Amino acid sequence: ASDHAVYTVDLATYELPTQPSAWFANDLLESPPDQLSAVDVQTPQAVLHLVHQGTPKPSWSATDLPTGRHLDESKAETLGSTIGDLRLQGVLGTRPQPSWQQEHPLLTLTLHRMKQPVQTWVLSQPSGAMDYVLKAWNQPWYFSIDASTVKQLLHVAMPAALFGDQSAHCKPPQG
Repeated sequence: ASDHAVYTVDLATYELPTQPSAWFANDLLESPPDQLSAVDVQTPQAVLHLVHQGTPKPSWSATDLPTGRHLDESKAETLGSTIGDLRLQGVLGTRPQPSWQQEHPLLTLTLHRMKQPVQTWVLSQPSGAMDYVLKAWNQPWYFSIDASTVKQLLHVAMPAALFGDQSAHCKPPQG
């Protein structure tokens, strides 16, 4: 604060990036799938708690499944990968707007990560918009996310999509 020196940099203005995305860390909320120990999935229709055991062989399990349903581990693995691939598009600000519909989320994910604080993401779609809004409770900002990314996440995070086909386990052996 007491340094009043002036510094110069030899940099042509055409070398500066002009796209906002070049100045933005789109992996700010990065959650590598192998660092997830559990994921709580909450939709308007259901709540599901997934637990990821990493040793000796990585596997997923679920609690509170409806009677007669089981978790398809490959679909849970896809959910973990999709969470890890999430990239932010931009910052919308620090004050929520009513049109963002954060009070009516499409999906709430609570990520329990090894040696990291719990992180909760709330995803909503603004009225009449193509993009989605994400609020991470450990960040002061609201973020925009492109529709294709969120649609993929919504598809794999729906509890019904995570259930395996019980009828496959009830079929008589072929012979």
